[in-house]
Amino acid sequence: KQGFFSEDQKEHFNGWYKINEKRLTGTQKKEALSDDAKKIIHTYLCENRNKQDDPKLKDKILMTQSDMKTFFECPRKWLMNKAFKIEEDSLDTELIDRFDMGNVYHDVLEHFMKEYKESKEALPYTNENGLFENEDEIKQKLLEHSKTTIKDYKQKFSDSPLTLLMLNAQVEDIAKTIFDFLSILLKPYNEDPKTPKKNMGFGGLYVLKVEEGLSWAVPDENYGYYGKIDCLLSKNRVDEAIESVVLIDYKTSTLSPIKDCKIDDE
Repeated sequence: KQGFFSEDQKEHFNGWYKINEKRLTGTQKKEALSDDAKKIIHTYLCENRNKQDDPKLKDKILMTQSDMKTFFECPRKWLMNKAFKIEEDSLDTELIDRFDMGNVYHDVLEHFMKEYKESKEALPYTNENGLFENEDEIKQKLLEHSKTTIKDYKQKFSDSPLTLLMLNAQVEDIAKTIFDFLSILLKPYNEDPKTPKKNMGFGGLYVLKVEEGLSWAVPDENYGYYGKIDCLLSKNRVDEAIESVVLIDYKTSTLSPIKDCKIDDE
């Protein structure tokens, strides 16, 4: 209808349509990625994830669960965030989101487990009262690991003085949160399948691997899968014959349904 839109509205719409006309009518040419961009993507998906130099993985595209989740949501978001490492701009007053806090907890646990992997000592375990024999020593270790994590320049928050100030003020709370978690995780290990879940733990086991990348090439395809093991435990020492293993994956978010957790024979 004449006069349904104001002159100002029509002017702005026409301006928007002129800018987007080629895209809307399907006549816009798709711009190919530059050679430099292709090289960055190849390095990210292929070279950086084949640290073992496995010939089966040569030039294979190695995808993670995180890659696929982001890509199918928005390919451009995956490109900018994952491959090009362009971080979202955010206000410093946001301080630290849950994802960052999860990284802090994850890294503290990584430092703790690596110490036992390198020493080849069995993990501590709680007694019938839920207490560790060397409780004060564990608390001190976790406090030191928490301070090390906060000082790590590779952390996403390392260039935010306000966030660092907040984390340093909470370092004892961070160490306590991890200690409370370990008090549950490191109940004595019991292989009896009849053991109630509330009494199950992994205390006394040995740490075989910590934060180790693993890849698997899909046969007859140009792609494969890549992931990192948070922690791999066993009742056997690393220099002994390994009878069985326990795979640990730390989560601060919702757990995947058990039906989605499949183990391949390979």
